[in-house]
Amino acid sequence: MIKVYLLHGIKTIDPGRSSISFFRHIMPRFHVVLLKYLYIPVMFSLIVPFINRRVVNRMVNEVWPDQILMGHSNGAAVAYGLTKKVKTRGLVLINPALDSDVEFDSHLEFIHVYWSHRDNIVWLSALMPFSLWGRMGKTGYIGKDPRVRQWEMPHRHTSIGTAEVAVRWGPVIVNNIEAALKSPG
Repeated sequence: MIKVYLLHGIKTIDPGRSSISFFRHIMPRFHVVLLKYLYIPVMFSLIVPFINRRVVNRMVNEVWPDQILMGHSNGAAVAYGLTKKVKTRGLVLINPALDSDVEFDSHLEFIHVYWSHRDNIVWLSALMPFSLWGRMGKTGYIGKDPRVRQWEMPHRHTSIGTAEVAVRWGPVIVNNIEAALKSPG
């Protein structure tokens, strides 16, 4: 059974219910693991890029090779960092706080990006110096990697954790992962 590792964003108050933890309940064909890291208040955003490097180094041994990473916001930045250290099969980025033109590792079979023009939080994260943080959550991926498929969501940054948006987009995201796993190459 394929594992999907979920990585939450930084402003999650309740460690039992992160921004994307609902995926545990709607992915019966996968073994879903919620990877927890520090719950960082937004006022400490300036140090997050430095913390992320430590988080990635700590999580390397928790992630099995050839599995799937799914991250929301800063969790997308952590997931991206993990793909540099662990050969993962797929990467799902939801409202990613990442530069819009990052280069993805060649071992990834698929990269899915869910973004929103209404995501003003990641737009602000692009102002962070010396980090991978950027506007991908607001602009989508603008690079040339043919493995990237992306969808625009008409919601704000943290809306994926709300019941209304989760009911609409959760099954879409899961179906897209299943389709990517079935497609050749």
